[in-house]
Amino acid sequence: MLVLQSMYEQSILVGRLGTLDVCPGTYVYVGSALGPGGLRARVGRHASTAAKRKRWHIDYLLDLVRPIETWCTVGTEKHEHVWA
Repeated sequence: MLVLQSMYEQSILVGRLGTLDVCPGTYVYVGSALGPGGLRARVGRHASTAAKRKRWHIDYLLDLVRPIETWCTVGTEKHEHVWA
């Protein structure tokens, strides 16, 4: 889980989802890291401030908010639906 902080009221266009209004506050993104590179690659991607191709909805949101914490567990099963 990626804990995010928004300091301002903002809006952003998120692909086919349309406009997303982001209010000041704390948000939690829940996902899995079972793909290539595992946990290190996924957390590294989300923490990076370098320009990157937007693949997931979280990539758009990260343009407006800052990650403040990462919570994780290690295993071979996906838990994101239960956690969310």
